[in-house]
Amino acid sequence: FLQHGSAGARVAVGTMEPRIDVWDLDVMEPAAPVASLGGDAPTAAGRKAPRPTPGAHGDAVLSVSWRRHSPTVLASGSADRTVKLWDLNARACAVTWTHHGDRVSSVAWHPAEPACLAT
Repeated sequence: FLQHGSAGARVAVGTMEPRIDVWDLDVMEPAAPVASLGGDAPTAAGRKAPRPTPGAHGDAVLSVSWRRHSPTVLASGSADRTVKLWDLNARACAVTWTHHGDRVSSVAWHPAEPACLAT
């Protein structure tokens, strides 16, 4: 999902990893995203399986939405039946909602009411 503002043009991409990669579109040929939210934490030498980052989604990220009135806040919906709010300054999950009975395939902020998030 594209966000354009005083911080420049950025795009957030939900992945099957499950992770959200944030790319800076003002950088020509970027080698890596400027931020990765969730996904697996780096493993220590000798560990057999990666461990999830605290606050990460447990399954594919199906939808992301920038909060227009707060460009450092991103909402995400996942196949793990959760909705998360991410703080891009801290690069961490700030809030998790777990009340959905099925995967969350779409999240969208209301264009005029900054506190309204549809899922």
